[in-house]
Amino acid sequence: MTVEARVVHRVAGRLRMRLPQMRGDTVWFEALGRTLAAALPGCAVAVNAATGSVLMTGRVPEQDTLRRLGHATESFDLCRPRATGDSGQRDVSLSAADLRRLSTIVFLILAAVQVARGKVMVPAASFLWYALAGNLTLPPGPPTD
Repeated sequence: MTVEARVVHRVAGRLRMRLPQMRGDTVWFEALGRTLAAALPGCAVAVNAATGSVLMTGRVPEQDTLRRLGHATESFDLCRPRATGDSGQRDVSLSAADLRRLSTIVFLILAAVQVARGKVMVPAASFLWYALAGNLTLPPGPPTD
């Protein structure tokens, strides 16, 4: 059985590979660790079945070499690395339009709190002014769905 593997971290002398399909299979990971250690002299191999990962330190092979080794031993298939910036996670950065909406809501809430406290003129009026000024000074953001 060939298992999908992905390199999740790589720096000089260190590589971490995840094999989520086999997570929890201690026997399989021990066999994989022995196979990799025998095939890669000068490279220390540590396996962790609980997390489904393999950590290689020392003389770490290039990904092409690792891919060929996985095919030769029929133990794993190393997937191609994802495109730069494609982390598989949602982009949660705030745009100018989002910040404008957020600041308007915050200033309106602050103004309502001050009105409830009976401080209508100075604090509440100031917060309402900031909410209005923030909407007028920021350029309109891109259309959102």
